[in-house]
Amino acid sequence: EDQLPLPAMFAFMRRAWQDDGEDVLNPQRFFPNNFEWPPLEGTAAADAADWARPSALRSRFAFRFVVGQSGDSMESMRAQDAAMNAELTAFLTTEVYPKLLEAQHTLRHTRLYYSGDVLKSYEITRTLMFDLLWAVGSIAFVVSYAMYYSGSAIVSCGGLIATFASIPVAYVCTPADKTTIASFLAVFLITGIGVDAIFVYTDFWEQSLRLQRTDTRLVYVFLRAGKSCLATSLTTAVSFLANLASALQPLREFGLLMGLCVLGAFVLVTLFVPALILVQERRRARRKPQVI
Repeated sequence: EDQLPLPAMFAFMRRAWQDDGEDVLNPQRFFPNNFEWPPLEGTAAADAADWARPSALRSRFAFRFVVGQSGDSMESMRAQDAAMNAELTAFLTTEVYPKLLEAQHTLRHTRLYYSGDVLKSYEITRTLMFDLLWAVGSIAFVVSYAMYYSGSAIVSCGGLIATFASIPVAYVCTPADKTTIASFLAVFLITGIGVDAIFVYTDFWEQSLRLQRTDTRLVYVFLRAGKSCLATSLTTAVSFLANLASALQPLREFGLLMGLCVLGAFVLVTLFVPALILVQERRRARRKPQVI
């Protein structure tokens, strides 16, 4: 049998949508935004129009779920809605998304584009997880160099743990419901900021060798190193907190998070690194041979 002419099919689709009024039946969803409907053949508009056939086709899948019944409580309906959303998310990420990736690599004459809230969020999270693997390599290099520079694994590893602890502390103090993409940069930025503070404390500890008493050396480190780190931490934190004046909410949240991270890293490094240095010095003193 002969196929229905393309303009006639378009006219049928538009008439069905206009008669029913349902957005699901809107045929415009399947074509680009700048698509112009062709006139019917045999009309004056068809003879005068210069219509080009569409080069792209779009499909949209709409789902409708019934959650709960009229007698269910609000708490029960919320629980059912959460369970249904979790099941739908698992279906899209574990079954649909792999098929889309496979189709993109196997289709030769067709370009496949897809979009959706769940898929977009899953792709962003997946990409960020792969990018964080680079942070593992940079952290390993930083730890190795810190151990070489300070000569102590306890000070290096303990100082970095204290530095990274500032991220969850700052996140708890940030009044944000969701984590933005920019917030993941905190892992990379706080690594360099925290290591700098650790080096400052270890350098001033070495400079205090001329002092005999341990408590005097600690006071010297806190006064000199703490003063230097406080100045740099405050200026860095203020530069990040200046983003609170931005009109963009993600930028404001990132500025607040990083400002709190910098201040938290300064406080935690100041509290733990001198103590770790003291622990390392006592261990070295016990291993040193006693002269009688």
